[in-house]
Amino acid sequence: NQGRFQEAVTSFKEAIRIDPEFAEAYYNLGFALSKMGEYEEALKATKKALEINPYYTTNRLKLGIDLYADKLDILIGKELTKEVELEKEEPFEAVFAPQEEERIFEEVFEEEEEGPEVVEEVAEVQAPPKDYFAEGRELLERGELDRALEAFEEALRENPDNPEILYHIARIYYEKGLYGEAKERIVSLLERKEEKEYLKLAIDTGRKDNDPEFARKYLERALVLYPDDKELLEEAADFYEERGEYDKAIGILERLLPETNGEVLERLGRLYVEKGERERGKKLLEEAGERGSESALLFLSTLARDEGKKEEERRYLEKLLTVHPDHPEAVKKLAFILMEEEQYDRALSLAEKAKDLLPIDPDPLYIEGKIRYLKGDTELAKELLHDALLLKEDHAGAHLTLGIIYAKEGRIGEAIKAWEKVLEVAPESKEAKEAKRAIDAARTWASILGGLK
Repeated sequence: NQGRFQEAVTSFKEAIRIDPEFAEAYYNLGFALSKMGEYEEALKATKKALEINPYYTTNRLKLGIDLYADKLDILIGKELTKEVELEKEEPFEAVFAPQEEERIFEEVFEEEEEGPEVVEEVAEVQAPPKDYFAEGRELLERGELDRALEAFEEALRENPDNPEILYHIARIYYEKGLYGEAKERIVSLLERKEEKEYLKLAIDTGRKDNDPEFARKYLERALVLYPDDKELLEEAADFYEERGEYDKAIGILERLLPETNGEVLERLGRLYVEKGERERGKKLLEEAGERGSESALLFLSTLARDEGKKEEERRYLEKLLTVHPDHPEAVKKLAFILMEEEQYDRALSLAEKAKDLLPIDPDPLYIEGKIRYLKGDTELAKELLHDALLLKEDHAGAHLTLGIIYAKEGRIGEAIKAWEKVLEVAPESKEAKEAKRAIDAARTWASILGGLK
């Protein structure tokens, strides 16, 4: 009662040390600690008093249990202070005098029910409203899509017109492959705000959902709002090319030409070739090759081969290999050309290199196997050709070459089987034509010689 709370704490703790079951000492310790602002320790002492002595449990129920659930400062700093103020003329122990308990207990109840002060204190400790949007973003960063979706849906109930929340919800549906739900949210989103990121999601969702009209609607809107955006222009070119709308794709790509690179020139060249404007396309592809586009040079070599222009094909491949000496396809294709030109040593060197660069491609094994046969090493040739067939069972060139080797060894029956396999797997190929001639010749010789072996 003299305000010397630290001394009181020391005394109560000493009393508890002597008698650990001294409930009254615990109760008074709690009061003293609360006056010093040590609410957590005060709460522990108060609860201990209530556990030890049913007297305190029964008569201090309001103070010791109900108010504990709210805040300790209400329990000890407010309510117990009232008791002391009511009994300030009495000795400290009078707080616990049995004859006063009923009156004090009733007054505490009346104060809490009717007095505005306690109500205000309770209001101060109410938890702040939950930020569902922040929770959703955190869950999204952790990859917990379902829980993030739930959080964003809660955030949307509180802010139904917030476009950023709608975007995150639509994005999650997109990532989960629920494109119908994503489109529904996207429509609602774009009615509120037409940002590039939102329009891009609409385009991607329409394309993923095989709904070209949905994608087209928002693609064309995006091009109106962001006419110079390179990413959107490239996406538009992709969309129109997929749809076979080559003129529109070309028109889009030509808008990128002033500041373009070899990749865009290559795409334009390929589109012109698709349209049938082959020379115009080749010119653009050659320009792309000059700017370092390896795939443009490779495509040009394919065009030249289709046209039967072997010298031109070789020139493009040689040029590509000066830029990229280890380009796997270029190495393989040049090895084949050199083999056909009977430049076996260089062809063999390139075939061995291609075999290392393309370990699961049967073509380098076939090329090396055929070269080994042409150079007279039939055993190694057969081994390489069989390896090629292990990688690709229907490799027409390998079957044809094995048939030739078998025929040279006098195994006509096996040779014919190998050539018949060529007719089965590639009936329209040039290898098939050669196999058919070989079969006819073998059967003629077999009839002359008296049967097949």
